Amino acid sequence: MSEAAAESAKGSVFEDVLEVLWAPAKVFDRSRAKSVGMYILVLTAITLVIVLATKGLIQPYVDANFDLQMQQMAAKGKPMPPEAVAAAQKFAGYGFIATGVLLIPLGAVLTGLLVWLGGKIASANFSYGQAMLIATLASVPRVLSFIATAVQGAMVDPQSIRS
Repeated sequence: MSEAAAESAKGSVFEDVLEVLWAPAKVFDRSRAKSVGMYILVLTAITLVIVLATKGLIQPYVDANFDLQMQQMAAKGKPMPPEAVAAAQKFAGYGFIATGVLLIPLGAVLTGLLVWLGGKIASANFSYGQAMLIATLASVPRVLSFIATAVQGAMVDPQSIRS
């Protein structure tokens, strides 16, 4: 195989992140020897950019969910003072960003552990790093869900969002 063909068969981390959507087996085959760290870094960076860029479109969903939680607390007889509600709502917005971004690295570690343990039970021969790579690349659709929610947020009247 020529050097150019070998290089295109390898693929960059960014290409692998995109290609895992339509050819996951190819991506997993060629990335067996790669380190998972760069994949986690790239997906976390992509998620951060998407979440920050679409925060205004997703915010009505965060607010609706927060309002629903406040209504449920009030129904249980535990209403919050208005000042606390305003502070908690601001915190919920930052929490959404943090959760979206931290879900990638924490999910890779925890889900990778579950994949690795499942592999051991099934007598599959792969390392914990490879299990983390599987878990990391499996989270690509989760990243796309932020885009889908933002598109929905752009098309839906914010007043009609309930949760």
